[in-house]
Amino acid sequence: MNIYPTKDGIVVYFVDITEQKKIQEKIYNDGQNLRAIINNTRDLIWSVDRQSQIITGNQAFWDRVKKLTDKNEDEVTNADFVDERLKVFFESYERAFTDEAFSLVREREIEGKKVYEELNFNPIRDLHDVVIGVNCLLRDITESQEHLHKIEDQNKRLREIAWIQSAPRPRSSGKYPGACPALRPK
Repeated sequence: MNIYPTKDGIVVYFVDITEQKKIQEKIYNDGQNLRAIINNTRDLIWSVDRQSQIITGNQAFWDRVKKLTDKNEDEVTNADFVDERLKVFFESYERAFTDEAFSLVREREIEGKKVYEELNFNPIRDLHDVVIGVNCLLRDITESQEHLHKIEDQNKRLREIAWIQSAPRPRSSGKYPGACPALRPK
């Protein structure tokens, strides 16, 4: 609403902003839905720009950053990530900037326990299809890797048993069933 004075009184203009409010509400709701999607997972999700600066991340990501750096989201910089353990991330960002989407699995030890993590790196493109950033996802796959290792160990034992079972055995004859001919009394 706009009000303008005139010599005979005032002029009032009303503008219907219903559609504008609906659009604003839809944008807000879409943003809330997207935040719910990325924050309702234990997986770490984040994105970086061409300078490897963090653009955004989900709550699990920011919780891990806080644990590693003891800094909040608005305080952290790339200098906080010079640790050799994090070198894989910066190398992977560079690889993804060449327009390659890829995954890798890393094994590391945390508090004396083996941990397996799957890392996914996907290029982010602008309207002109130029890579402007990298979307990243880190998922703890320790449980599935432990099951896989157990299955591999069981398969190895089964192959050994099968080999032993299939090995040729000396034949027995006659008087002493199962006895090796070389061991029979003469």
